[in-house]
Amino acid sequence: MMQRSTLLPLLIAMLLVSATHARTMDAMATTENPLQKDAGRGRSLLQGKKEPINLAVVTTGGTIASVPDANGKLVPAVNGSELLGVVVGLGDVANITGIYRVINIGSSEFTPRYWKIVAGEVKKQLALDTVDAVLVLHGTDTMQQTAWYLQCINGIGNHMKPTVLTGAMYGAASPFADGPGNILSSAVWAASELSQGAGVNIQMAGKVYSSRYVTKMDANNPSAFGGSDGFIGPVARVVGFNKVVQFSKLDGKSLCPG
Repeated sequence: MMQRSTLLPLLIAMLLVSATHARTMDAMATTENPLQKDAGRGRSLLQGKKEPINLAVVTTGGTIASVPDANGKLVPAVNGSELLGVVVGLGDVANITGIYRVINIGSSEFTPRYWKIVAGEVKKQLALDTVDAVLVLHGTDTMQQTAWYLQCINGIGNHMKPTVLTGAMYGAASPFADGPGNILSSAVWAASELSQGAGVNIQMAGKVYSSRYVTKMDANNPSAFGGSDGFIGPVARVVGFNKVVQFSKLDGKSLCPG
């Protein structure tokens, strides 16, 4: 049994530790969330240092624009204005020059005929002096194929202006809808100098992939895409309103063979 002479100092030490822990927890509870603080600072930095880019948006349907029909099946039914209208902070990053619905289908229905339609509108927008970048809203089933097709079109993949494709793994009416966040992250990437001359990219869940090295890997994950052909991971990541971290630099003019 522990002697009383040794028990008293031990109890005093335990009380001191407990008091210190309580003060630490109180301080943590009242400290500003560093992520929230950075997010606010990022927005003000963007507004103060850089004007929003002029962004053209091309819509094609897909899950990002879909809601359940009477039978519970997701069908494209939300227009581009409605999709962009719920994206908090988009106006801080981009001025929308126009929204162009060229197709309104699930991307599993895409064929080369639809690729040509999308490419025609994207190329047209990139050629305008009033447009800095193009965002394509697309279903994820064939997003990588469309991105690669666009990459190999002269006047798109080799253009200094970025073309970004994004979509969603959850429908527009889902409480887990990831479309708005993907739209915002795509705009942030397009506004970054790192996107200039990088070719056609796919951005999902903050991760940016080259059209040459990307594949859909997980149909049940908002971060559905991954690297391919021995190219591991994304080329960049969007981590805030005005911050993009680049892992690999790619030259859009050399990605498509021939």
